[in-house]
Amino acid sequence: MTEKPISSAAVIFQNGSMTDASSLGTMTMAPPHLTRADSGGWTLWEKLCDGRPGFGNPAAFNSSIAES
Repeated sequence: MTEKPISSAAVIFQNGSMTDASSLGTMTMAPPHLTRADSGGWTLWEKLCDGRPGFGNPAAFNSSIAES
């Protein structure tokens, strides 16, 4: 692997997590049902990708959340 120097103006961003917008329940209460709208990470990624295909396609990952 070739290493590349990182500019002082570079921004390194890791988005996404299996626990993003997750919620906890208890023994007597179910966890609240959260959706993609409750996740700041997905919203940010979608905004970054708008008109910039080099940032990927979040819809490939968040369009079938119920099936995952």
